[in-house]
Amino acid sequence: MKQVLCIALLAFLFAGCGMIDMPSKMDKTNENMEKMIGNMNHTNEGIDQQKQLIPFENMLKPENTANLFPIPTRMMPYGKKLAEAIPAQDFVELTYLWLKEINEVLPAHKVDANGNDLPYTQDETAQINHDKTAVLMALQVVAGFLPQQTVQEMIKSQIYNSGRYKNTAYTILMLRVQFTRDILLDASLLAAPLDDSGIVAQAVEYNKNIDFIAKLPFADKIGMKTTGFIPTEDSPVEKLDTAIALKNWQRIQRSAERDCDVTTRGVEPKTGDPAQDQQLHQASVNQYNQALADIQSYISSWAH
Repeated sequence: MKQVLCIALLAFLFAGCGMIDMPSKMDKTNENMEKMIGNMNHTNEGIDQQKQLIPFENMLKPENTANLFPIPTRMMPYGKKLAEAIPAQDFVELTYLWLKEINEVLPAHKVDANGNDLPYTQDETAQINHDKTAVLMALQVVAGFLPQQTVQEMIKSQIYNSGRYKNTAYTILMLRVQFTRDILLDASLLAAPLDDSGIVAQAVEYNKNIDFIAKLPFADKIGMKTTGFIPTEDSPVEKLDTAIALKNWQRIQRSAERDCDVTTRGVEPKTGDPAQDQQLHQASVNQYNQALADIQSYISSWAH
């Protein structure tokens, strides 16, 4: 923007040397400015598209979906990048399309000599279910890493304003809970002792996302249902259990109080500067105490 202003100012000064030509010169300057702004906007749009396209293309590559359990480690970095870049409306539409693919699309059957469909083999069935699971987990990853502002934009546009994809938004909220609960907490942070202040604080931040969703006034409508797996009865289905938020707060509190000794341990030599080490230790103590206060506040909020 500063460059555009400088160009405009220079154009004005040069025009002062020949006032009779000023209208045509200013017209040309305005035209150049408009072209420059258009190019800048086009460049920004291209950068934004690249931020979405690169993780989108990589997330579901076979090498990144080969191992999905207990944590889809190779998928998560791309899913996080996509979550940070994708607008709320785009993700809602993407989720709608991918869920339709999961529920309705199956590979063509092989046929016998008479042209009759042959049943899927055991290996084919396993591959079909794996591929559908990968798509579902990709949606979980992105939903789980969405910035809170994006989630709130989605709720406003689709649920509060009765948008075209209202039911998809309910599903996205369930996917967000599933990823936070199953991957970020159960399979990661809560799979080991919460033995330092930063780990406790991170667990608090993760469960805040679940708590927010569990307290929404329409929480009873949040859930996820698929139908496209083989057999159909094995298709993942879940309705939100709002009690999970409180259960997680209690689990985090127990582990933090039992396993994190930051308030009793001595100052650790980290930097070689005792004064700085003392400051770091105090910051850790403050972080831990704040996390415990937050946990207790959230637990108390469920008592009403």
